[in-house]
Amino acid sequence: MSSEVKLPADCTYIANIHNKRKTGKTRLFFRRFSTSQYNQGGFDNQISDAYICQPGWEDDIKRWEKMFKREYFPYLERKKSDYKKATEWVNARYTEITCDHIKNTMEDIVRSEGLRIRRIKREYLQRLIDDKHFINEIRANPEAYTDII
Repeated sequence: MSSEVKLPADCTYIANIHNKRKTGKTRLFFRRFSTSQYNQGGFDNQISDAYICQPGWEDDIKRWEKMFKREYFPYLERKKSDYKKATEWVNARYTEITCDHIKNTMEDIVRSEGLRIRRIKREYLQRLIDDKHFINEIRANPEAYTDII
């Protein structure tokens, strides 16, 4: 039994994975997008946009997820166990809902809701995947690596 405390997700992302758009939350982009999870078997799915909340405001990431599902509910794939509940995956047939569409919608929501979430600059997205310790640099100095939404 591990005595390690599991910290809440303080990051979220928008990505096109196997031609389906989604948003999700995480603490470590490396774990999601390196050679594990979404990129097993030699795939190269990339992050379109990544975001981080201010320390202590992890509930804003939960709010992001809730608002995403509320905004895109008619377009989301349904859970197999309960068809009335949606997953975070946009159904592939809705090609008009692009990653940029999700970005613009969710950033409008961040502004209107006053969420304490910042966008990680695009030039650092690949480094988030390649270096599992880089996210800690962003947490330590968010002004250098992020933009205000």
